[in-house]
Amino acid sequence: MHGISVLYTYFPRGNEEVSCRLEAVNGDDPPPYWALSYTWGDPTITASISLNRKLFNVAGNLLLALRELRHPGISKTFWIDAIPINQNDTVERSR
Repeated sequence: MHGISVLYTYFPRGNEEVSCRLEAVNGDDPPPYWALSYTWGDPTITASISLNRKLFNVAGNLLLALRELRHPGISKTFWIDAIPINQNDTVERSR
């Protein structure tokens, strides 16, 4: 068994804040999820999301994508390589 980290998002109705919970799941039998990559957009433009009840900086385009893909009041599941992988750590990035 190998694990992956997925991001559960929730957008309360009428609220622009992105609230997320990061959770490790079984990679051999993961829940259905959307996959998003960190490799697009200007990495110097950042924004904050609520991740496990703490502020977490993400690329501004990632925040825009999460908002675009949202359904207010409904949770969605994502695998986003920029969040569970420390992109500043070349060893972790190469695993």
